[in-house]
Amino acid sequence: MGRGVDTGAHVEEMRHIDLAATIAALLGVEPPAQSEGEPMGWARVPK
Repeated sequence: MGRGVDTGAHVEEMRHIDLAATIAALLGVEPPAQSEGEPMGWARVPK
């Protein structure tokens, strides 16, 4: 699916508040301080 996303990853449910944390995880940076969400399980830090 792309860099930082495992092959065959499937998103069943994603909350809007998880979006910033997920993007931050994919970019390998800290999420915004005011972010309340958590990165999606399929998102991993790219190497």
